[in-house]
Amino acid sequence: MAERPKADYKCKQVELYAVLRIGLVSYREHIPEFANFKGKYNPAWGNTFETEINAAATLPSFQQRDEKSETARIILGEKAAQCSNKWQDLKRYIADVDDWANLQKPKLEAAGSTLYKEASRQNWEVMKGLLQTAQTFINNNTPELKANGNMPNPFPNQFDTLKQDYEALYDDFIDKTQDQEDETDEKIIENNRLYKKLIQMFLDGQAIYRYNAALRERFKIGRASCRERV
Repeated sequence: MAERPKADYKCKQVELYAVLRIGLVSYREHIPEFANFKGKYNPAWGNTFETEINAAATLPSFQQRDEKSETARIILGEKAAQCSNKWQDLKRYIADVDDWANLQKPKLEAAGSTLYKEASRQNWEVMKGLLQTAQTFINNNTPELKANGNMPNPFPNQFDTLKQDYEALYDDFIDKTQDQEDETDEKIIENNRLYKKLIQMFLDGQAIYRYNAALRERFKIGRASCRERV
């Protein structure tokens, strides 16, 4: 299986963009020498590099990528709390069925009691399973639960509505989390590409100025704290 990309640069992204731009300034000050070394180097190469740097920098930052999924997680958590409370109501209805006085353990387990503790700790997948289990139990035992004015008539539909609302929010949260991961990978891949492009230009600069220590230093890999990953 393919692994998610990892950053080849050992610095913050804002520092990476600063290093890329510093390198671009050094390149533009010595275009004739670079052009004499390789035909691809010209003002257009620098302009393209600048456009690519600006485009990468405007890709959503971590906070921007995280905002949607974090918001969805908070809303999902609020709905999960409502679901927990609703399940507790069901537990009370089960407790008050006269014919189930000696059957509380199997009845509660059939309604999802073994899932409740984990679900109430914001385990979103387990909460989804708890709601499905409880809804099935309600559907299969509605007459018994309603007997003697125990469970209110609207409760089954209320529970089902809450379950559907939770499932919709869960799906939205998963979707936004996956989008965040995709956007993160996209930004890292582009940053890695630009960092590699900078390194290659720096290596050419070192070759061009192999006999000029001062200028060679301007094209040194690892300058400005953004070091090449070994």
